[in-house]
Amino acid sequence: MADVKDMLPADFDSFSQDADYLWNSILKSPQRNKADQEQFVLTLERCISYLNALSFDQIKTICLVGDMAEKVSMIIDLKDYVYQSLIDEWNNTLS
Repeated sequence: MADVKDMLPADFDSFSQDADYLWNSILKSPQRNKADQEQFVLTLERCISYLNALSFDQIKTICLVGDMAEKVSMIIDLKDYVYQSLIDEWNNTLS
């Protein structure tokens, strides 16, 4: 039987670090400034793009690693329910 780590898609380590950043940003809820918001949105965009480029089977494989299932679920929820309002808010603060 192949090890799950051998089946992970390319750039998984970068995605994992980005997912950790988003997870920690939400759970720790520090006071944010514009730079934090920009970093959060850019990191979320990278995560969304990464997941969009994967097949369903690749996403299922990622979800087998540690707590990645929860993080992938969080990213999908952010994309579906929060992403556009974050972009709108960010654009309004920059105007």
